[in-house]
Amino acid sequence: MNKESLKSILILALAIITIFLLFNNNTSKPKWSIFYYPNGCLDCVEDWDIEINKFKSEDTCKEVGINKQSNSKTKGDIFECGYKCKEYDDSGYICEKTIDYDAYSSTIDVPSQDIQPVEEEVTTNTVREAMSGIGLNLSQLSYALPEYSMICIPEEQSFCSESGCKNITPSVFLLYDEAYSLMYRCDSKPCDIYPVNETISGSFRRIESTDTNKGWYVVIDNENNYRENTSFLLDTYINQGSCFNK
Repeated sequence: MNKESLKSILILALAIITIFLLFNNNTSKPKWSIFYYPNGCLDCVEDWDIEINKFKSEDTCKEVGINKQSNSKTKGDIFECGYKCKEYDDSGYICEKTIDYDAYSSTIDVPSQDIQPVEEEVTTNTVREAMSGIGLNLSQLSYALPEYSMICIPEEQSFCSESGCKNITPSVFLLYDEAYSLMYRCDSKPCDIYPVNETISGSFRRIESTDTNKGWYVVIDNENNYRENTSFLLDTYINQGSCFNK
């Protein structure tokens, strides 16, 4: 083997090694961050537990958050997992995307009640049609729904951040138990629970968590149209649709 051939082989080998190292570093570098809020308080900056770019996967971040909740001495803790987060001026962090886990924690104390499957006869054609718009069927869910007096089904959802708003596919519907003042947020997975307060202003009903730090509320007008706002840091999710009495 002459020197030129050997030199070509060495250059090729070095190129392959360099590409491998760059690719391996890019794929293995942790890109997930956790934002943990004790007591669900989004304004208590001094209590926040934030770890930036510490986890290699969303599942690992989620597991850490759930473990924190399990070992917490406070109630109503919430957390978010963020992907590719970076510091934004002095106002906090901005992420390519954030995912909310247990935002409406069921660690709170709520009245016990029997959980009954939804009966087909109370699921009207209108409700079935509205549910099909978000790809769900109440009678085919993998879990039993709690008791409720009103169901609210989204027709559209928007996600708003500092860069503006965009339409996304809605997936969460609401169940309102007016007798116990409980609101449930449900999708293809079992529902999260809120104790709520309701106030009336003119022709509007405003329903919000008893923990006002959760950044969540629902407004229903006298024609049963509703708007749900959920805010986390600089991001806001807005659901709009119709409510139906059971």
